[in-house]
Amino acid sequence: TSEERMNVSDDSLDIPPMAEIEDAVNFSCGDKPNYAPAILNLVVSPSHRRLGLASRLVNFAQKYTRTQLCQHDSNVKLGLYVHPDNHSAVNLYKRKGFEVIAKSEEGLLYM
Repeated sequence: TSEERMNVSDDSLDIPPMAEIEDAVNFSCGDKPNYAPAILNLVVSPSHRRLGLASRLVNFAQKYTRTQLCQHDSNVKLGLYVHPDNHSAVNLYKRKGFEVIAKSEEGLLYM
């Protein structure tokens, strides 16, 4: 319902621009400097939505990052960009433990 949705595009949120946090975020994974594992695009066909597919894909990506890509560096986290008006996606990512870290120049949320 609309009451449950968080208006993440609200200008009252204190979200720093990406440029302010680039030095604070660990963008390396073990021996891979400047490597940041990220979900670049996650789309589920409308006919297959509400079946838990996106949730399972995010679970897999998080586990793969933790166990295969960055197994020796527990500080590295999976990241992603999402449009702030995509409330379903933002809510899914928050349920999976992602937090809004910054806002890109294009207005996308970095989580």
